[in-house]
Amino acid sequence: MKKIKAKVMYQWDRKQNPRCKFIPGDEVFVEYVAHNSSFAEMYKGRHGRVEAVTTTDGKAIRGPSPTGYSDRMFTRYYVRFDDGEVFGFHSQCLVMSDNERKRRVLNNLDEIQERYDMVTNTLKAPLNGKTIIIDGQVYTLNA
Repeated sequence: MKKIKAKVMYQWDRKQNPRCKFIPGDEVFVEYVAHNSSFAEMYKGRHGRVEAVTTTDGKAIRGPSPTGYSDRMFTRYYVRFDDGEVFGFHSQCLVMSDNERKRRVLNNLDEIQERYDMVTNTLKAPLNGKTIIIDGQVYTLNA
C-alpha cells in the first residue's frame, strides 16, 4: 500500500461513515473507468477487494477539506486485484460484486434470525400467563 500517495483510511465502518459505499474487504466489480488511463482500463470488468478509501481529515470519508475550501465531489476507493496491483477508482465506477451482495444478504438473514430469537426468548418467559387488554378485549399470553 506504499504506492498510495493520497490521504487514506485503511479501517472504517458504517457506524463511523454511514454514507460509505463500501467497507474494507468488500468484493467490488470495476464497471467502467472515469479517467483516461490505459492502466485503469486493464481492470475494467474485473473483481477486486477494497483496501483503502480517500479521506479529507483522516477520520471521515466525506466532509469539508482541511483547507476549508469545499466538500469533495468524488470518493476514491483503492482496490487490490488478484495480481497484487492496487489502483484507485472513483466510487461511481465500482459496484458491489454478486458474491458480495449474496454474502451480505446471508449475513443479514443470520442477524435477523439472531435478533428474532433474542426477542422471542426474552418475551416468552416474563409474559407467559400474563393478561393484556387490547381495545377492550382481554388476552392471556401463552408462550
